[in-house]
Amino acid sequence: MSTCVWVWPPRPSKSVNAGDGFTLVELLVVIGIVGILAGLLLPVLATAKAKIQGATCLNNLRQLQMTMVLYAADNDDFVVWNWGYVKRSWVYAGDYGRGWKDFPGNTNVQWLINRDYAAYADYIQTPSIYKCPGDKTTVLINGHWQPWVRSYGASFFERKMTDFDSALSCADEPVPPALQHTFDEVHPGYLGVLYGILAGRDAFATFPAYRHAGGGTLSFADGHVELHRWVDPRTRCPLDENERFDATGSNVLTPSPGNVDLRWLSERSGVSGYAVQDQDVMRAQGVATSP
Repeated sequence: MSTCVWVWPPRPSKSVNAGDGFTLVELLVVIGIVGILAGLLLPVLATAKAKIQGATCLNNLRQLQMTMVLYAADNDDFVVWNWGYVKRSWVYAGDYGRGWKDFPGNTNVQWLINRDYAAYADYIQTPSIYKCPGDKTTVLINGHWQPWVRSYGASFFERKMTDFDSALSCADEPVPPALQHTFDEVHPGYLGVLYGILAGRDAFATFPAYRHAGGGTLSFADGHVELHRWVDPRTRCPLDENERFDATGSNVLTPSPGNVDLRWLSERSGVSGYAVQDQDVMRAQGVATSP
């Protein structure tokens, strides 16, 4: 026969023993360790995010370059037009003479995916392909800040895909397709038109973007893409609030003598002799030759 012994008052359990809790000093140490770990992890996470954005940006340009090839295959080898103010260019830029700062077209997705405006709309219906995920540019429209819808420009003026095989550099030397950049990430202050990075030997007409650790992305006529880091600090042009284009839409040249980035770009820019685009051919391809 078992015997039950009752003890009164009951003994306190360890779970309610006040002496087993954290002291203030211990809590402060734990908080300090968590803060140190967060400080170590946040830069790593930021770097990882930047790499993902760079990879996405490269993939966007790869798709634009692939679309150039598809368009040429469907149009007797003719390259898509790169005239910003005519409909059925690769995308539509509208009346860019109005300036880039407060122009509603900078936020108009239809100019990217509507087939009445953009030739690439026949192949691309995802507007995010035209924008770098790291591009946070906004524009004030009717009193509200709106994000831009496009980060890229085009730097080619060839008439046919085969013209890339006979292109010459600024020094009249042959440039293979692997060294001819076609689409690129453009500084937002110079993206009022469709043109990409336009540069000569000693001056910039348009500047590149530098969202990826001081570098920008470019695609090339042979189909490959690159993320190139700009070396000369003059290439990383700060964004200001001034108009970058005059009333006619012409660019203002910015001299930059001895700039190694200019030399790199000029070695990767080809001119095939077909820079003047034929309006009869444009009309045959359904390109509207007037705004």
